[in-house]
Amino acid sequence: MNAVPAVGLGLVGCGLWGEKLLRDALHLGARVWVVDPSEEARARALRIGAEGVYRSSRELPEVDGMVVATPASTHYRVISELLDRRVPIFTEKPFTLALHEAQDLVRQAGERIFVLHVWRYHPGVVALKELMQGGGLGTPNLLRTFRTNWTSPRSDCDPVWTLLPHDLSIFLELTGTLPPVGFARAELSAGRAVGMLVLLDGAFPCIAEISTRYADKRREIRVHGSEGVAELTSAGNHVLFHRGSAASEQPRTQRIDLGEQTALQREILAVLHYLRGGPAPTSGADDALLIATRMHEARELAGMGAR
Repeated sequence: MNAVPAVGLGLVGCGLWGEKLLRDALHLGARVWVVDPSEEARARALRIGAEGVYRSSRELPEVDGMVVATPASTHYRVISELLDRRVPIFTEKPFTLALHEAQDLVRQAGERIFVLHVWRYHPGVVALKELMQGGGLGTPNLLRTFRTNWTSPRSDCDPVWTLLPHDLSIFLELTGTLPPVGFARAELSAGRAVGMLVLLDGAFPCIAEISTRYADKRREIRVHGSEGVAELTSAGNHVLFHRGSAASEQPRTQRIDLGEQTALQREILAVLHYLRGGPAPTSGADDALLIATRMHEARELAGMGAR
């Protein structure tokens, strides 16, 4: 793993995911200053190695870029408060909880906005993309994802907001496009959305199933083609490529190992290289707005409210 010259990051939010971002950014050579209203979170950030901790982003020193890892319901407000810094802003998904808020931020900040869709950097997604582009799968005819577990630690929004953006970003990464949502049906429990089945029907169907009513945690991506099927399962450390057409009696299975570097490490490296003059990370303003638009369409078709 190649670290980059020291970059200064401001991290707003040091909760469950923010702590992971902090640890990996420090491991990769960045200097990080943390903002969090929680005294406990600030103390934890200092123990991990933050350069400094603050209650408000207004107290931060000058940095090369800002990372937002606060609850989804605060993204619009937090990002808006950071715009005057005139540095790139990398926010965790979902971008915002309202399409008009996403549109407003892109209008104001343009190319300085990025959404951290970590699955676009997953080594398994990279391997699947290479199989699709290399032609080994033949003509793609189905892309299917499963994202299930029991309940959700997020209390400020329903789990559709936190789960579905992952799968939309995977569809975008693997196909290069994100056609309009053709079907969306919410799964309800006690009147609250706990999952969704979504279909995007472009050159071939892309289907996502998400739910927080499964006892087993499942993360699966399947790409079906005329000459084989490739799958990334919850194990996460390899892709299985089953070669064979629909007429084959049995496939010939190849295992593709993925190595040790995590998706989060790859994503943070992309951010740090960009801040040192390298190419832009994925999910810039255009992609961020496209995914936000498809989220809006899915929720509208499913008859769901904002939160």
